[in-house]
Amino acid sequence: MERQIYSNTDISLPGMMSKEAITLKETPRYEERIVGISLYYSALQSNIKVARLIRCPLIRSVTADDVVILNDDVKQYRIKQVQYPKDVASAVKWI
Repeated sequence: MERQIYSNTDISLPGMMSKEAITLKETPRYEERIVGISLYYSALQSNIKVARLIRCPLIRSVTADDVVILNDDVKQYRIKQVQYPKDVASAVKWI
């Protein structure tokens, strides 16, 4: 499955109220993973709701607070965390 990752950019004029827009960054393939009970409740303690957990190829340009739109959904998700496991060629992203 493919998804689109966007970066948030501020398009407001200097001195004006902030206005965000998204710019396409990457379209990698991904695998959806199960959000475990311990991960779900640990995140809730930090006031973060983990809606989905995905794994994709390692792309260093993707960061937390980027936006992702999965191919089976029209909803935008904000990436909350990016992990780079040792000796693994993929990264885990909480959204």
